[in-house]
Amino acid sequence: MSHNFSAVVVNYNGADFLIDAVTSLLAAGIISNKIIVVDNGSGDNSMQDLLLKYPEVLLVEIGCNAGFATAVNRGLDLVTTKYALLFNNDALLNGNALCEFERIFKDKPKAAILGAKLLNPDGTLQNSIAEFPHIFQEIIKINKYRGTNFDQVTKVESVIGACLAVRMEALQIVGKLDEDFFFFLEETEFCLRTTNMGYGVYYVPAAVATHAQGGTANKFKSLARIEFQRSKLIYYKKTKGIIVWAIVSLLLVIKSLVNFVSNLIAFLLSAGLNKKFKMKTAGYFKILLWHMLFRPNSWGLPNKCR
Repeated sequence: MSHNFSAVVVNYNGADFLIDAVTSLLAAGIISNKIIVVDNGSGDNSMQDLLLKYPEVLLVEIGCNAGFATAVNRGLDLVTTKYALLFNNDALLNGNALCEFERIFKDKPKAAILGAKLLNPDGTLQNSIAEFPHIFQEIIKINKYRGTNFDQVTKVESVIGACLAVRMEALQIVGKLDEDFFFFLEETEFCLRTTNMGYGVYYVPAAVATHAQGGTANKFKSLARIEFQRSKLIYYKKTKGIIVWAIVSLLLVIKSLVNFVSNLIAFLLSAGLNKKFKMKTAGYFKILLWHMLFRPNSWGLPNKCR
């Protein structure tokens, strides 16, 4: 059993995978009353099922969709251990991951955030590392870490938040997640802030988690894209300033227009028979309309608190 780790799991309608995620945390050695599941107003039976199977797990019910960062912070407020594991409800933790994380925290006193090697359910490598967003990525899709499979612990810019270990002591300096981000890029800004304050972010390949990737977002694809673009604009405004924000803002509008028009043409050329182009055209139109309506806060993922 690990007495140094608590886990914070954010749940939203995760009946298909939440119990498996918690079971993997218990099997990895986290004590049941140190697993904190924060529910963002689920409409399914995920929390009731979890309570029946694991009554000692700590449940926090927000009652509406407060977003990932807010929910994580509610969980972090209840952590009393040296380290916290931020863990997606659609992930499964490998048995020795906590030992690997703890070893690196002890070896590297300035390490504040550690990321796991993420695998797809079929065992193939999933993207586990990210560089900080920059304006050139909006023109050419480049990620210097894409496809990288480091075989040793490596200091990186940012790690993916599906399985992320945090040194709680560092939060006193760095602060928790920025709640201006509803969904997407909150862990990226968190890693940037951590780096800027003199702490390290490391990728730990021996700590492994399997991740279904986007179990929630995949149910609301166009709405999730709106949420991602909103987070991207927030990130650029906070970290790069108003001029870069304005350029990226214009680029997003142009790309949304191009995507809408190109898919509309493809749909019309198929004589309206191609359902894939129909769905993509409708999705891109929704995103374009969101921009044209000056990006209303009410648009995006459903059941929001705000």
